[in-house]
Amino acid sequence: MKRVNLFMLAAIVAASSMLFVSCGDSDPSDSPSIKVSFNGNSSSTAKITVDGETDEVTVEVRVDAPGKIKEITINNVGKGPIAGYDKKSSGFTSEVLDIHEWTVVREKDEEHKITFEVVVTDKDKEAQTVRQLIEITFQEYEEPVTSTPLTHDGADFMWFREGSGNAQGFGNSGLTAGGFGTGPNFAWTVSGDNLYEFTVAEYNAVTSKEELAELFVGKTKKANHVFPLAVATPNIVLGSVNGSEYFLFHVTNTANSTVTAGTRMEVKGKYKN
Repeated sequence: MKRVNLFMLAAIVAASSMLFVSCGDSDPSDSPSIKVSFNGNSSSTAKITVDGETDEVTVEVRVDAPGKIKEITINNVGKGPIAGYDKKSSGFTSEVLDIHEWTVVREKDEEHKITFEVVVTDKDKEAQTVRQLIEITFQEYEEPVTSTPLTHDGADFMWFREGSGNAQGFGNSGLTAGGFGTGPNFAWTVSGDNLYEFTVAEYNAVTSKEELAELFVGKTKKANHVFPLAVATPNIVLGSVNGSEYFLFHVTNTANSTVTAGTRMEVKGKYKN
C-alpha cells in the first residue's frame, strides 16, 4: 500500500510541475506590444490632436514580439491598408522587432479624424493577436491673418488752390480737382478714375492695409464729388485707388480766403493709406 501511495504522490507532483510550466508559457508579458510615437514623441494613448496650422504628422509604430512576429497589418480605417503592410509576413527589422513610419497628411480644412488599426500576430506564443487603434484629429484650418500697418493712419492732409493755379496736395492718390466756380458759388469738385465714397464709421474701422483694400471690394465708383465751400464742416469720406495704393480721405473742413493770387480754396482733414 505504501508503494502505491508513493507512486501516486510522484505522479501528482509531476503533473503539477507540467501545469506550472504551461502557465509560464502563456505569461501575458510574452504578448506582442505596440508602441506609437507622433513626430518623434511617444504616446501612451496613441491619440493626438493637431492644431489648425499643422498639415501633417509623422507616425511611428514599434512592434515587439518575444515569440517572433508572424504577421502585421496596418489599416487606414475605412480606406484600406498602408502600403507594404497588407498582412506583411516577412522583411521585418528582426524576428522579434519591426518599426514602421509614415506621414499622415491633412485631408480637408474643417476638423476631421483619421484612424489607423495595427494588428500583430505572434508566431510561437500560441498565435496571440494584439490590436491598437491610432487616432489623429486635425483641428479646423484657419487661414493665417496677416496685418500690414497703414503707411499713414489719420495723418493730416490739405488740398488747396490759389487764384487760377492748379489744385495741389493730392500726392499720388490719383485724384484731382476742378470746376471751382466763382464768387459765392465757389466749390471744390474732386474727381478721379477710381473715386469712391464711404462712411465715417468705415473710415474709423480701418486699421491695416488689408482692411483698407477689402473696404473697396464691391463698392461703386462715382465720377466726382462737389464740396461747396460755404459748407465749412462737410464730414465726408472719399476713397481712391491708384495702382496698388488705396487711400481714404476724411474731409472735415473747407475754407476760402483772399490772397495775392486771388482766392485760396482749402479742403482739409485726415487720411489713411
